[in-house]
Amino acid sequence: MTTSSIGSSGADQTAAVQAYRRDAALLLGADDSVARQFGSSGMVLIGDTPLSLQPLQDDPAGPWMAFTQAARPAEVAEDTWCDALLRATHHGLTVTHAAYGLTDHGDAVVTLRTPAGYDHADLLAAEMAGLLSLRQALLDGVRASAKVAPATAPAGRAPGQAVRPPEPSSDAQEFEAPDDVLGLIHAALLHLGFSVPQAQTAVRTGELQLEGMTLGLACDGDTPTLVVAADLGEDTLSTPDERKQALLANVGLMACAGVAVAREQGRARLMARCDLAAHSAEVFATWLGHFARLAQSTVSHRHATAHH
Repeated sequence: MTTSSIGSSGADQTAAVQAYRRDAALLLGADDSVARQFGSSGMVLIGDTPLSLQPLQDDPAGPWMAFTQAARPAEVAEDTWCDALLRATHHGLTVTHAAYGLTDHGDAVVTLRTPAGYDHADLLAAEMAGLLSLRQALLDGVRASAKVAPATAPAGRAPGQAVRPPEPSSDAQEFEAPDDVLGLIHAALLHLGFSVPQAQTAVRTGELQLEGMTLGLACDGDTPTLVVAADLGEDTLSTPDERKQALLANVGLMACAGVAVAREQGRARLMARCDLAAHSAEVFATWLGHFARLAQSTVSHRHATAHH
């Protein structure tokens, strides 16, 4: 089935969005009636797995937001479940624009943002198949972990006690990225008020200070996509309740801002991805400033809550 061409009127755009969703569902193996329902509503069951797909703009070429859910396996404790979701978010945002959150009932919400520019439903179907694979990988991973006996805590340290990460070395590995990406980052930092030496150091190391936050940059291979992470502090998400609250917030953060809180090796981070392909230095500087302020407000909100 051929996807309808994109029209210029609102009605044409709506029809095109519905056609993209319908065709994507057919490519995922849904029957015609289910695919038509998905085209109209953006919600469907693939097997027993719920799937939702909504455009962020009235344009079938994207970007889109896709969601699915997964119930916590009975053999997996809630704390273990939350830890797994935060680690999975770190991995998800490192390799694609996917993150994990929680519903009020404790089910996992797996969220994926697609880039703009998709011109065929095949691409949407591939993204949704990837989302379903992330869901299955999460469930397989937590079930496998539940069968493994917990490791004994090292002597001299109480279980769950925070471990301070090693201090970064002065000869940190250089930040690897295409030359045009490095040049754009350098120009953006100058736009933010960095001195030339400060901007050069940040481009060399992939680390910078902005709005009182430490930001780390990594390039997704040879692409112009940056993975940006703000260190939220070693004591952030130190309790099970804080980790649960962060996951409850992740659903809205991904939908509204494309960012999420993650945790890896005991360290909490606010993470995002930014495609620099269509960005000027000024636009990226604005985006980076907004991201740093959001990270700073996340830390400030936690501290304010802790004192009440």
